[in-house]
Parts: sequence; structure tokens; C-alpha cells
Amino acid sequence: MGRVHMLQGKMNKSMEFYMLALEFFHRINLIKAPVVAQIYFYMGEWYEQMHQMHQAVEYYERAAELGMATLRPDHPTIKHYTNTFARKKTELLSMESSEEVSRL
Repeated sequence: MGRVHMLQGKMNKSMEFYMLALEFFHRINLIKAPVVAQIYFYMGEWYEQMHQMHQAVEYYERAAELGMATLRPDHPTIKHYTNTFARKKTELLSMESSEEVSRL
């Protein structure tokens, strides 16, 4: 439901559902499952849409790490998660460098 709300532009509602989903998987002791990696990835997208790139990169990294720990090494989702994390981290570092240069 979080993803549906996000696609509809209901950003606060979508994050509520992502958090509820994480709580649910934590309660049933499935916090290290591929579906949790997917939730982390969607949370990264959420933070990115909210222009909170540090948090977005953090959640993309969580998705990539958990994906690598829970999926086959050749699973296409791992490549998607790791590529997104690397790309967004590079973008963030570039933004930070530009901000530092502009302060000089």
C-alpha cells in the first residue's frame, strides 16, 4: 500500500505504510527478508522525492546490502539496488562538492 500511496502523491500516507510494514516484519522476525530490502528501496525513493538525499542514499544502501544477503548473487534485483545506490551516492557527493565550491 505504501507504493500505491506514493504513486498517487500521498507521500505522508505512503511512509506510514512503509513503517507499518517494517514493524510487521520485525514482529514476525523476518527483518532479513528480500521483501524488507524492497521496502528499504521504496523508502529510498520516498526520501529522494522529498529531496532528502542523505536519507535516500542510506535506504538505497540498506536495500542493496540486504538484497545481497538474501537473494542469489545473479538476481537482477541486486544489480538494480546496487546500481541505484552507487548512482545516487555519486550524485550526492557531486552535490556536496558543488555546494562546497559555491561557498568559497
